[in-house]
Amino acid sequence: MNQYPVLFVSFKDVEAEVFEDAYEMLGACLSDMCKGLSEVIDTESVDQDDRDAFRRLKSESGKKSDIKNSLKMITRMMYAVYGKKTILLIDEYDVPLAKASEKDNTENQYYSRMLDVIKGIMSASLKDNEFLNFAVVTGCLRIAKESIFTGANNFLSYSVLDADFSEYFGFSADEVDTILKAARALKLILSLTVTIMLAGNIRIFFPKIYNHGMPLTGYYSYDARGWNNVFL
Repeated sequence: MNQYPVLFVSFKDVEAEVFEDAYEMLGACLSDMCKGLSEVIDTESVDQDDRDAFRRLKSESGKKSDIKNSLKMITRMMYAVYGKKTILLIDEYDVPLAKASEKDNTENQYYSRMLDVIKGIMSASLKDNEFLNFAVVTGCLRIAKESIFTGANNFLSYSVLDADFSEYFGFSADEVDTILKAARALKLILSLTVTIMLAGNIRIFFPKIYNHGMPLTGYYSYDARGWNNVFL
């Protein structure tokens, strides 16, 4: 713990009906990230050109090249400050592309334009980035099937079907029991949750899903058709 600098960014809010608005949201997302890194820009060891680009990102006036190179540039700045390579955490990487795919048509070319931007960010930050220790990228779309990562090497992709990390996709039975026993709310909470069996016989609890006012209760299984609810 506290051995390496960590850079976190989430693209969960980078979505809109048109590309221009989504691109503006991306600029706002990167601006918020920069505002939490004031100690980086105030360090004399940081390159002046990087400082200038950082200020443009912070003020939401960055060029497209600033946007695409943003994460790599900040890992370089953090290396200049801390002398250690950065751990990069990218959450909900697929939200901008999912919305773009939904609203795309031949006239607006929403998806191809957003793909160009996100692919540029990922390629610059993950491919041959000498200031990167390692990165963790999370999202709903399977990473191996997304062309935005063709410029990056040595990807390991994990889903809820992989035993190595399946226990981290929700709350385990022991965690739920520990958290709620003291509050004497275990039976109530279990009545409001769904239990899913994942790889490695791991039981994970999620909030109960409702369909037309009726709760989808019981266990879920997974096969070639996708997730299947087994009603109890």
